[in-house]
Amino acid sequence: MDGTTLCGHPDTPVIKVCPILVVCSHIMLLFLYILFYRFLIHSITLRALAFTRYTESQPYSTIINQFNKYAKKKNLDISIELNLLTIYNSTFSLNDFGSMVEALFKKKNKYELYFYDNVYTTKYGKYLLNLKEWIPKNTLDLYDQKIISETCYYNEKLPVQLSYSVMYSNESYLKKYNKRIPKTWNELIETSIYILEKEKEKNNTNLVAYNGLLDDSEQGTYSLIDYIYSCREDKSSAYPDLRSQSSINALNMIKELKNKIGSDEIFSSNYYISVGKLFEPFSMLFTRFLIFQPPEKYLIPHKISPLPGLHEGVSSSLVCGFNIGISKYVTNERKNASLIALDYITSLETHKKFVLKELTTPFMPSLLDDEEVCHSIDCELFKSFQYIGRQINKNSIYDFDTYSDKYRNYIYEFLYGNKMASDVLKKVEDITKIYYVSLNTKDSAIGLVSLVIISFLSLIMILSLIFLFKEFYIPFFEFLSIDFWILIIIGLILISSICFTKFDLIINGLLVATPYMIKNIMVEDGQNFQMCTMNNIYGKILVSSPDFIKIIIVGIMLILIFSEWNIQSTLIDMRLILASLYINIICIIIITIIKYVKFNSYKIYFTIKEFIYLTITISNYLILYGIRLLTAFMENWKIKSSSKKNKNNLNKNIIAITAKLKNCRSDDESSQNNNKSYYESKMTNDNSNNSNFNSARVQSFFVKIMNCHYSVESNSYNSSHNYNSNSENKSYNTFESTP
Repeated sequence: MDGTTLCGHPDTPVIKVCPILVVCSHIMLLFLYILFYRFLIHSITLRALAFTRYTESQPYSTIINQFNKYAKKKNLDISIELNLLTIYNSTFSLNDFGSMVEALFKKKNKYELYFYDNVYTTKYGKYLLNLKEWIPKNTLDLYDQKIISETCYYNEKLPVQLSYSVMYSNESYLKKYNKRIPKTWNELIETSIYILEKEKEKNNTNLVAYNGLLDDSEQGTYSLIDYIYSCREDKSSAYPDLRSQSSINALNMIKELKNKIGSDEIFSSNYYISVGKLFEPFSMLFTRFLIFQPPEKYLIPHKISPLPGLHEGVSSSLVCGFNIGISKYVTNERKNASLIALDYITSLETHKKFVLKELTTPFMPSLLDDEEVCHSIDCELFKSFQYIGRQINKNSIYDFDTYSDKYRNYIYEFLYGNKMASDVLKKVEDITKIYYVSLNTKDSAIGLVSLVIISFLSLIMILSLIFLFKEFYIPFFEFLSIDFWILIIIGLILISSICFTKFDLIINGLLVATPYMIKNIMVEDGQNFQMCTMNNIYGKILVSSPDFIKIIIVGIMLILIFSEWNIQSTLIDMRLILASLYINIICIIIITIIKYVKFNSYKIYFTIKEFIYLTITISNYLILYGIRLLTAFMENWKIKSSSKKNKNNLNKNIIAITAKLKNCRSDDESSQNNNKSYYESKMTNDNSNNSNFNSARVQSFFVKIMNCHYSVESNSYNSSHNYNSNSENKSYNTFESTP
């Protein structure tokens, strides 16, 4: 019988087993196991990424292993998998790692924990959680605040491994010649010269006094930062400004070191050469390098001390190392698990463990007073360090690698070339400095000069308004009312200062939702500046709307000028307005073209724009206002000249001018009344015709404009279109000569 008996009893019914059912049952059991594991055991595996050059002294594997043991012991159901990139298992350099990490951040959810070089803090900060919001304040207070401010200034990231720059001194030579470890750079020069001369007397010409470590790598940049910080005036001074005398002194001191106890070849040699000689007992007298961790630390036959300074008591210890951060793109569940892991990694107990194992240097001040810790490390040495971060981290215009290359190469033009220290420091400052037009003449006097010119022109224009209220000059300004002349002058003053500020409250208010973007114009070997750009379509429409309105206004003005072109009473006024309008149109076209021209100098850009606005201001003032004043002055001069012959002529001329104006008003009123009667009569006839005939031909707009254009009297059409106008607002030809 086919089949299988149960329990070996022959009488037991035979059951056929289907292979498909067996497979399905196994799949079901596996599925139930996964569900049980997922929802009941619920273990979370976090992913961490790190990079190191030296696998033997890296702390990351130990940190992860210690946490996994801790999590297992506490039944946290959390573990961490570390992806450790080294020079042995990948082709990445530190720079490549920086680029790769940024690419991973953009992909999101790849890793939860990142160990990254703190030089990239500003670069990665936007992708990481602000730990200040998640880590208890008492934990943050455990860290050295000076170190935190120099290395973790972006959203309170926390260090996990730090190293400091130090000086290694060859004690065997110092003891041999009864010399102490130098406290100042001048003392280092004197000690080095003395020992080198003594060794040369013994035919030892291979001894190198000081390595300098000013090679073509980031180590050269770090050395420069150290030198500049060590040359500040006193211990409490901040990092010197690049253009300060302290920075100039630092560069001069470096060059003095190179020229007196070194050479271009020694100071520019690759840092691997410095490392190699550091492990040799008789090759180097003094060496600047980072502090090593075991086992390398115990293979170096030199005494570690802080770097010297320009003044005794002043030193520098550059801080570099790796921070830890949590990706902000993880789920809440994984974020909470990551915070638990971070709480363990950043705790005082964990840090103490790793300091005792010498996997990292201490950066919690309380540990430097711990007897157990001080038994293992030199606490006094670490207390003597005067920390400084990699200052170029704090600049976000350039990435670190680009800025570091420029920074280093410019200064090397002084150290290994013939450039002046002040010149190369200015070039370094110009790498990231944004120049503005201001009243400060330190960088340029263009702002102050422009303000003086604008103020002078504004004062002249404002003072010239006085003539509007003098009886003799009133007839020359009757083309417009006094308040309009005042508004014109105010408008011209605002136009002249438009390069300093823009008066467009409505547009600016509407642009709150889509503000301008600031575009950095980076000028190679020049002065950087910024421009406002609008990338939003809605914003572009709003910004362009005033230009369209101006085009409409200009078009209307041209039509009106054309319609009044031949009217005798405003003949000259129309031509002056047209001349002013042509100048404005040309200037606006030039300004529009300038928007699309690429400038590499903020001074030239500002000067051209300000010159155009001043051209608009001055030309409009002279054409619309100044020429009337000039005409009035000439008439006044004629009257005063004639008064020397006969004093009575003055009164006669004034009476003549007044009489003429009265006659003009009287004639105008008479003409207006006549035209009013004519218009009323015409309207009556038109209405009669309309009532008799249902259709009437209406004169086209073009024909009306042409009729107006060929009219020589304003009354012939003004009164027919606006017979209710006030005679006091009528126009007069103020440029007619006074009899």
